[in-house]
Amino acid sequence: ALSRLKSSPPGSTFKVVVAAAALLNDVDADGARTDVVKANGAELTNSRNFGCPDTSIATMLAFSCNTTAGYLALQLGQPELNRVAEEYFGANTLTRFDGGDVAPLTLAQEDTSLSAPQLMRTGIGQESVQASPLAMNAATAVIAHSALSTDGSATPALHLVASVCSGTPTVTAATTFGKALPAPVATEILRGMGQAAEVGTATQ
Repeated sequence: ALSRLKSSPPGSTFKVVVAAAALLNDVDADGARTDVVKANGAELTNSRNFGCPDTSIATMLAFSCNTTAGYLALQLGQPELNRVAEEYFGANTLTRFDGGDVAPLTLAQEDTSLSAPQLMRTGIGQESVQASPLAMNAATAVIAHSALSTDGSATPALHLVASVCSGTPTVTAATTFGKALPAPVATEILRGMGQAAEVGTATQ
């Protein structure tokens, strides 16, 4: 039940959504500082004051760079972050897996104006961002499906199974979850996630 209905700030797992929005809009963080980003007197640093190697999307995901994610959120703006989260990742929409409600990914509504510091923190999955574990699992599934899909089809709604003893189960989904990302966008995000496991934060 907690994985379905318990919402909390997703933190750095939300950076995949920021990455998708940046790649879709050809927004980069070139010129941004790698140790701190500032907005209206507020500062955002990386964990343990780490200086990220560079400001690329892949590096942001590999080393969980708060500075890059916060900077990108400021460049993208609240409306575009919301649009990408809703259109591709099912944000702000009731989600049901196997007939049961799942607390979705939620962001500040359009009629709520975020300050620059709030928007900066939104980029790292804090502030008004909320999600259940299953909602972020679904977001990751959108990325994986989009990278592997050959026809640009939407991601099938996730299906929960008790266990898999052998083989690969075939599940026919009656509904879909999120619009497919362009394959190059999804592939670049997966590259950064893979680097996290190979040389980045997942190795610590």
